[in-house]
Amino acid sequence: MERSRAKYLATPSARLRAAHLLALSAFAIAQPMFSLLTKQPFHLAIEGFRAIDVVVYSLALLLVPPGILMAVECIVGLLHKRALAVVHALFVGLLACLVLFRALRGLPLDYKTFGAGLGALMFVRLYRSWEPARQFLTICSFAAIFFLAVFLIRAPLRELSTSDVQAASVPPIRTKTPVVLVIFDEFPESSLMDAAGAIDRLRYPNFAALAGTSTWYRNATTVHDYTFWAVPAILTGQLPENDQLPVMANHPENLFTLLGGNYRINASEPITRLCPERLCPNASESLDRRMGKLARHLVGFFRRGLFLWGGFHETVPDWNDPPAQVNRFLAKINSRTQRQLDVIHVVLPHGPWRYLPSGQKYKGGDSLAGAVAGKWGGSERLVDRAYGRHLLQVGFVDRLLGKIVARLRATGLWNRSLFIVTADHGVSFRPGAEERKVETRNLADIAFVPLFVKRPFQPGSVVDDRSARTVDIVPTIVDLLHIKMPWKLDGRSLLSASRPFPSRIVVRSITGDLVNAPWAVMRAGRATTVARKARLFGHGVDLLQAVDKTGRLTTGDDGNGSP
Repeated sequence: MERSRAKYLATPSARLRAAHLLALSAFAIAQPMFSLLTKQPFHLAIEGFRAIDVVVYSLALLLVPPGILMAVECIVGLLHKRALAVVHALFVGLLACLVLFRALRGLPLDYKTFGAGLGALMFVRLYRSWEPARQFLTICSFAAIFFLAVFLIRAPLRELSTSDVQAASVPPIRTKTPVVLVIFDEFPESSLMDAAGAIDRLRYPNFAALAGTSTWYRNATTVHDYTFWAVPAILTGQLPENDQLPVMANHPENLFTLLGGNYRINASEPITRLCPERLCPNASESLDRRMGKLARHLVGFFRRGLFLWGGFHETVPDWNDPPAQVNRFLAKINSRTQRQLDVIHVVLPHGPWRYLPSGQKYKGGDSLAGAVAGKWGGSERLVDRAYGRHLLQVGFVDRLLGKIVARLRATGLWNRSLFIVTADHGVSFRPGAEERKVETRNLADIAFVPLFVKRPFQPGSVVDDRSARTVDIVPTIVDLLHIKMPWKLDGRSLLSASRPFPSRIVVRSITGDLVNAPWAVMRAGRATTVARKARLFGHGVDLLQAVDKTGRLTTGDDGNGSP
């Protein structure tokens, strides 16, 4: 027994134990998250984190996990000295297992789990019996400082700073026209259309009513396939660059800064942060709420297994509860303000699909997608079911549109307002194709988006089949309000008599590639999608209305083309 104990080294001092846990935790927890955030900094913008929050978050990732483990060790050491060695070895093994598990991520799960577990056991044995192993961890503890420094250098701290970047000054605006801009999300125009190329008025009566009082730009297209760039393009009238974050610092010249000096602003931006705090003070959250988000992220990080960023939308109220978002937005629309700019981005009919046209929620809509890593599988049945649930959610979007219009009518703003409805990009439901990332075969589904513009006191409806892009929205507002622009726009006014028809449609992908196709191919692709939709789901009929006691869909869900 004594000989068995002698082959193990003495338990390290508290200082060395802390250094060793810090080193292993930095490799197992902090560095993977630092790497993910530097590759995908857009999530920081979505959450509304500020530069100081990112610093606090990074310190928490680095120090909290080993701090908790050390606290446990201190308590155990006070209660039982011999148990301290066992608990410390257990923590070292656990963290080593996480490091190896991530290092072996290219292997199948069974092999990865076995390899990480075996490697961790071997490392613990070395750690307990071989002094160089401990010395190695002591040296590695300095890597924690290196990881933190590299992350803070690469993190977009300047872009997330609370100080507003000043745009060029805007001359006084004389008109008092109210401006309302509604942006939906992941909404292909084909979802609204019937076989004749009109709005399906029985299924989507509010969109049909809007088309009857506005100008419908039936060939409107987005300029980007991803929200982080597509929405800023709408709000700036400028073509986006993939290295830009959807924040004020990267887009100082936008609709809010253009009208903010003359208009009261009511903005609801669940994903972008383009409205400066001086104009939208209510858009920023208090310190305690932001710290609460950080705490939930840390807990969620462990819960999801340390390697995947997911569920970030769960902490964004406007994304998680769009009906409540719309209600809050509508409550701020009133007729007492002479000049007002009302902008809302509603993350619908974007998945998860969980709403019937009536607004009733159901369960399981996000578990039938049939897509892996954003690409549809080969099962046409699963893709068709997902498509049907998307169309159900479009029905709910139609209902929300009706609420917005009703509020404008009730406040007396409807007739004299400039009212614009569009979407950031579309989505595709084609077996074997990408769901969101634009490519040649899904370009028509991603590119074509709804675009309706109701001018003040517009006398009737117009269907305009000329070229239109989402970057044309701000130039159109500028034209109607008779503003002398202080900066350059990439789009052009939709009211312009000379709008040349481009030979090809071009959309930038999240990868940075420009995907394009001739107009004739695009229109044919959209017609194919509409025809497929009609074959699967018909026109002007209820797709589904039944929900059982558990909250799940019960009828029309037999996999034979119905949702």
